[in-house]
Amino acid sequence: MISTDFIANSFGSMAFVGCLAAFSPTIVSLSKNFSPNKRFVLNLANFGLLFSIFCGLAHGLIMTQKTEIDFYHLKTYWVYGAGIFTLNLLIFLALEFKNLKVNFEKLNCFTYAGLLLILCHFII
Repeated sequence: MISTDFIANSFGSMAFVGCLAAFSPTIVSLSKNFSPNKRFVLNLANFGLLFSIFCGLAHGLIMTQKTEIDFYHLKTYWVYGAGIFTLNLLIFLALEFKNLKVNFEKLNCFTYAGLLLILCHFII
C-alpha cells in the first residue's frame, strides 16, 4: 500500500518542478548565450505557475492530514509557514503574471523571493 507521505512528497516534488518552469524567464535571462522564443518561455512560466499551485495545494492538504503533527515544536511552524508563504507568493505571481511579464525586474525579484522561500522550506 502506498503511504500518504509518499503521495504528499510526490506532489511536493511535482510542485518544485512546476516552480522551476514558473521561474524559467529568470533562469533563461541569467544565461546570456541561450535566447529561446520569449513567448514560449512566458507560456511555460504561466502553465508552470498553475501546475505548481495545484500540486502545492495537494501537497499541503495531504501533509496537514497527518495525525502526528507536533504543534509543540517550533520547527513545525517554520516548515508550514515557509510552505504557506511560498504558495501565497505563487498565487500572487499567477494573478499578476500579465502585469509582471512586461516588467522583468519585478518578476526577477519575485522569482528570487520564491527560490529563497522554497530553499527555506526544503532545508528546515
